Amino acid sequence: MTHSHRKAKSRFEYFRMDVPARHRATVGKTSWQHSLETTDPQVAAIKRAEWTAFYKAEVKRLDDRITQSVILEAGGVVDGALEAMAARNGSLDNVMVALLILLAMDLRRSWGIDHARKLEQWLVGLPTTVDEDELPPAMPVFVTDAERDQFVVQSEIFELRQQTNGFAHQQVAKRLLAQESWASAETILMAVSGHSGELYDVGTPRYNAIAKHLLQRLADHRFSHWPEKLAEAIAPLAVSQPALGLPATSPLISQAQQPPAALIAAGHPISEVFAEWRQASKAREKSKDEFGAAIRQFIDLFGDIAVELITRSIVKQFRKALLQRPTRPSPEIRALPLREQIAIATAQSLPTVSPKSAKKALQGLKSVLAYAVEEDYIEADPSAKVSIDADVGFDDERLPFDETQLRRIYSQPTLIDPDVDDDVIFWFFLLAPLTGARGEELAQLRPGNIRVENGVWFIAIERDLKARRQEITETGGTQKKVKTKTSLRKIPVHPLLIAAGFLDLVEHQKSRDAEWLFDDLSSNNRYDARYTALSQKLNRRLRSFGVDNAEFVFHSFRHTLKRALRDDAEIKEEISDLLTGHSFSASVGRKYGSGAGLSTLNAAIKRVEYPEIEWGPVTENGRKRVARLKIAGSRIPDR
Repeated sequence: MTHSHRKAKSRFEYFRMDVPARHRATVGKTSWQHSLETTDPQVAAIKRAEWTAFYKAEVKRLDDRITQSVILEAGGVVDGALEAMAARNGSLDNVMVALLILLAMDLRRSWGIDHARKLEQWLVGLPTTVDEDELPPAMPVFVTDAERDQFVVQSEIFELRQQTNGFAHQQVAKRLLAQESWASAETILMAVSGHSGELYDVGTPRYNAIAKHLLQRLADHRFSHWPEKLAEAIAPLAVSQPALGLPATSPLISQAQQPPAALIAAGHPISEVFAEWRQASKAREKSKDEFGAAIRQFIDLFGDIAVELITRSIVKQFRKALLQRPTRPSPEIRALPLREQIAIATAQSLPTVSPKSAKKALQGLKSVLAYAVEEDYIEADPSAKVSIDADVGFDDERLPFDETQLRRIYSQPTLIDPDVDDDVIFWFFLLAPLTGARGEELAQLRPGNIRVENGVWFIAIERDLKARRQEITETGGTQKKVKTKTSLRKIPVHPLLIAAGFLDLVEHQKSRDAEWLFDDLSSNNRYDARYTALSQKLNRRLRSFGVDNAEFVFHSFRHTLKRALRDDAEIKEEISDLLTGHSFSASVGRKYGSGAGLSTLNAAIKRVEYPEIEWGPVTENGRKRVARLKIAGSRIPDR
């Protein structure tokens, strides 16, 4: 913008023109100013026009210099990124194949929903769902149906084959280059930006220069795996195409179920992003392992694809595959690739995993993609609105025991004869319905977790103190853990437990300076879990007691107590939740002074009676077991 003005102490008019912001650093000023050295308005207008023309030419000269600099720099940016990608992926050929696949994918998706579905069916080998709103605008390449059909057939004949990879797709780069359609290269430029460390705004000179150089490299690349005179061979192959028996939309015969390995080339491979997430996440080690298994299944389906290339459609395909997996497959089936497992499950009508299990696996992918957004690897999470409906209930899909089952269980020799079965088995069966504690919570009890306060004995479900955790970290051992924050709680000791000698058991273990209340349980696994092996033994006992329905397991005791608390009109829901360590929705008013005193919790636990059970023989069994233990002066036997 030019201005004409008169300074306060000068009789001459002055010329002023603002320096464009892009050139101010080079020029060293924000405006050009000159005295027009005349008081005549007509002469001043002529001189102002001359200065305006001069500085417009200067702006053009500076713009041209920037353009030339950008063009020269663009080559270095693209060449450096391709070199880095080639180092990561084994060869430049692998990188070029991957970029050409991405370019061809964008092209075919831009032709509409039908082409998009056929494309992903060909690449992935699974039925797909494609959202029409996510398709890119049409590219100015192959505009007639005949051209498109021919390109599809050529792609499916030549691409994803070791000797001819890149041959059919290279013509897309050549046509976009000839038409100067730089905006169509946006997706492949994302791969370059992942290695150059910057993003490019479509339409800017820098973007156009980089897009042009990248398309030029793709169009000129001669793949080392191409046979000699491949171009001359295309004509006879095209003529004999019907004899091949390959319809235009058919997947390749030789590699029909193999994900395109070349897609691993660009950006940040999901395996690397998962490794970063695992390092940064505060999730439990078991959750990290479960999420890692989900990511391996994703890679099994789609290859170690860069997170920049994962679309909502791919996430939906993964969701569908998760729900089609066979549940508890035989070792022979489990050893197969996931695609083949799904195919066998479908063909043989095998039972598939529950929505809850599939949801957990999908969450693994969602967590990694959310991390990718946080790290600015991707701008938006493609899994944000993809979910799996699953009725998760309390902890799992288990049923509470009914009166008949309880009567049967607590009349078994294990519960009434001190010479039958392990002491640990007996105490777990006695504690479970009277505390509602999870199996791992009982297995991780230390003698010091059973304490008395204002005359009320209680079991503290808690973590080890910080000093103890630090000591275990330094010297080794097993740390006590809890499932969630709401799991931290105090459970009053039920009168029936006291009658059975439970407090005497605790005192015996304290006198021995035992580390654990049940100190024969093993914790030889990476998750510091002490209950894993015992869980199987307890469930086998239930089956031997005649409880053979798979919906009833040892964890069902937790649901049994929950039902007993819920069915008592005198016990409020929040008191029930505090006893069992479940979260509950609370109003703002209820959150103030949250929790409840031991006297309130104790009054609630005393109301749990299970009148269908004859408790006398059971409590007498407990006292005899403790008396025998004191005489032996040893740890609780787990025979």
